[in-house]
Amino acid sequence: MKLFLIIGLVISIIVYPNYSNANNLVKPWNWDQIDCLTKGIYYEAGWESSAGQELVAHTILNRVESNKFPNTICKVIYAPHQFSWTTFKKVSTINKDRWIKSQKIAYITYQRDYWWTNKNSPLIYKKINIEYIYWFMNSKKTSNAVKNQWKKVAKPYLIEGNHTFWIPK
Repeated sequence: MKLFLIIGLVISIIVYPNYSNANNLVKPWNWDQIDCLTKGIYYEAGWESSAGQELVAHTILNRVESNKFPNTICKVIYAPHQFSWTTFKKVSTINKDRWIKSQKIAYITYQRDYWWTNKNSPLIYKKINIEYIYWFMNSKKTSNAVKNQWKKVAKPYLIEGNHTFWIPK
């Protein structure tokens, strides 16, 4: 796993060279948290576009920054009944290319204040306000009963790929 982290970091520096400038880093790297964020992105949206993966990452980070959710990425990811893949005894085999892409998105979004200056981000290009997105669901796999429960406290905000992202009412 550490090898994948190192490979992902090297690739992110090559693809986004401005991120290699240590003066631009807003917070120190926490590899355990970045690994959890990578897993969240990969298992929730590893097959989605970069915009979809960034939205998943920012949804997780929004939760960390909110006082309504746990205060670390790993605690958000592994909170009970939040992400279905965390309950599987064995997860599927990792697709290396998708994992590395998920890592790259995790590295970039983890440095959140610096992310806002990233002109390569599809979300910034689309001018999507991500600040209050706390939930997402795979629209194709989620039952109407669950969607109706969510509608009591949240409203759909945007759709990206197979995911609908929700904000508080």
